[in-house]
Amino acid sequence: MAQFPTDPKADGNKTGNPELLAWSQDDIENRFGLKGGRHTGVNHVFAFIIAVLVTGIAYALTVFVLQRLPFANTLAAMILRPSNQYTMIPATLFFFFGAAVLFLKGRKLQFQQQALSLSAVPAEPEFVLTEATAATVLARIHSLVDHSRHFVLLNRIDRALSNLKNIGQVNDVSAILRAQAENDEDLVASSYTLLNGFVWAIPVLGFIGTVQGLSMAIGQFTQTLQAGGDISMIRTSL
Repeated sequence: MAQFPTDPKADGNKTGNPELLAWSQDDIENRFGLKGGRHTGVNHVFAFIIAVLVTGIAYALTVFVLQRLPFANTLAAMILRPSNQYTMIPATLFFFFGAAVLFLKGRKLQFQQQALSLSAVPAEPEFVLTEATAATVLARIHSLVDHSRHFVLLNRIDRALSNLKNIGQVNDVSAILRAQAENDEDLVASSYTLLNGFVWAIPVLGFIGTVQGLSMAIGQFTQTLQAGGDISMIRTSL
């Protein structure tokens, strides 16, 4: 039977092991005192706070920097035009909200990748998976991380081996792994639901803003025609 290599750092207890991969401490959302999303899922409150801050900074730069630059004041005037704010502000907020979600997802993916380098299961060819070795592997996993349920790979292995230890049927492991893989896939897909909503909402807001601008322009030109102005006034309105 293959044995795990002896490593005092990896086999230390959970509270005193400096090499322990702790989701409760190392996950980016937990570092800021917020509840972290499951696996690569994102805490939307945290992402919204980031989006609000970045949107405020972007508008502050537009007001105090872009508006004073000769080559950018026209763009700043378009952004800050009062008639555009009903659609511009939500669209900008949604954009940075989506960017914040992707940023947090990227950091959480990097953290999940660290679990792939852990030697949770022996790689020796002579290793045989049995009820006894399943208990050994589970003990090894529990010594490497604070809790396996926070990691996609380790959670999948933990569930399969726990069932093997309790049921004692090796043939059922592949079915359990396949079912857990499908659950993980659904979980990852559902974590992009909000982003899909932003992809739909931002173009709609842009279309509304375009229609609103055209309506205002037509309304102003109609007022010019009704006033009976000369050709120069009509040309200016156009």
